[in-house]
Amino acid sequence: MKLLLVFLFLMLGAMEQGSPSGEAFEGIVHFKTEIGTTSLASESLPERLRAKYGTGIDMYYSKDGRFKRTHLNIASGQIESQFYLNDLGGLVFTYRDSDKLDTIDVSKNTLTLVSRERLPDETIISYDCECYQYDAHSLTAGAVILEFCFSKKTPWVSPENWTEHRDFFLDRFFAFAQRPYLRYALKTATFSLNMTAVSIEEKDLEAKTFRWN
Repeated sequence: MKLLLVFLFLMLGAMEQGSPSGEAFEGIVHFKTEIGTTSLASESLPERLRAKYGTGIDMYYSKDGRFKRTHLNIASGQIESQFYLNDLGGLVFTYRDSDKLDTIDVSKNTLTLVSRERLPDETIISYDCECYQYDAHSLTAGAVILEFCFSKKTPWVSPENWTEHRDFFLDRFFAFAQRPYLRYALKTATFSLNMTAVSIEEKDLEAKTFRWN
């Protein structure tokens, strides 16, 4: 379960997409985070999820493949930012109000895909989006339902920057979609998380944005 939650924002499956054009995307995608629980959840789970994942998330992309994800309004001591560099094949974690660093290997996939189906299209930030549902299996959490949406009209993301991120199918997602995702949802027997983009900023980012020390 712990490993599943660490990667819940990253997992995505493969789908076909049009050819890229222009320069690779550099900028930030801002998301809002919504949390739900089922009747099987413990009374403390909603509070623990809010403390861990907060109310939103910012995803920073650089043209050369550096990536950072930052959770907003989380509790002290929780993972605040996650950094990915393709050459590392892993993530570096930093924590709120702490100098602690952790790393984890993402070069191997921890999910097994069971099936995939097309969902009704959605409009997100005025973009027409294709949406998909993935039924998957985790050795630690059992059955998992994944939903995600992307638009062919958003800026291009180079798949060459993600070839070593095999966990949660992320390498295959960028190989085919070549776009950032605009909505991601995860559902298990006890909880659901839904992240929906609220804005996209195309801007040059300073090198220090991607430094974890």
